[in-house]
Amino acid sequence: MRHATEAMVERWRDRDEISTPMDLASEFQRLTYEIVSRTVFSGALDDDRVRVHANMAIYFDTLGRIDLASVINLPTWVPTPANRRARPALKVFRGVVDRVVAARVADADRKVVDLLDRLMRAPDPTTGETLPPDAVSDNMLTFLAAGHETTGNALAWILYLLALYPGSESAVLEEMAAVFERGPMMRERFDRLVFTRAWSTRRCGSIRRRRSSAARRSKTTPSWSIRWRQGRRS
Repeated sequence: MRHATEAMVERWRDRDEISTPMDLASEFQRLTYEIVSRTVFSGALDDDRVRVHANMAIYFDTLGRIDLASVINLPTWVPTPANRRARPALKVFRGVVDRVVAARVADADRKVVDLLDRLMRAPDPTTGETLPPDAVSDNMLTFLAAGHETTGNALAWILYLLALYPGSESAVLEEMAAVFERGPMMRERFDRLVFTRAWSTRRCGSIRRRRSSAARRSKTTPSWSIRWRQGRRS
């Protein structure tokens, strides 16, 4: 994780125009994807990053939206416009993960070095059997999608919120400078980031509560009605 983060920061510093605005959401999506690729797949997904990101955007822009089909809880096999648009993206994800899993199955003598290795070799506590390749791929798809997309969004939101509160931003920067002494960020020092952790937990918790409240309202209110009212307010 640290190596991926250091590479990202170095990439930022090497930009031709430091003052040029950056798309932090995209940058953090790339960061968290690379971390998942390294820790879960030992870097086996690195070459697929651009293709996966492009299809991930399609996936969350379709199935990630609240519409009438999700409000009335239609089955996923119903060919709604969102489902039809998301299917090619899902096919890409499945193809990428299935390829990596198949390569691991063929390499029976490989040492256990990442989460995929552990999942493939973990025995069922009752039967003693290991997961079949299809079940392994299903689990890996969850790690790939939810594991990096939500974390990347959370990081982008944290920096956005910090920018809204200059006093808090200064306090975070001062605390980080004091804890890490302007050196590498060592994991064993993270517990000393008292203010930083408290602030980010509080702010992200506030976002989660607002999103949960909106989700609860959407269960009883058609999505077209919500968008219509939002349009009137804007």
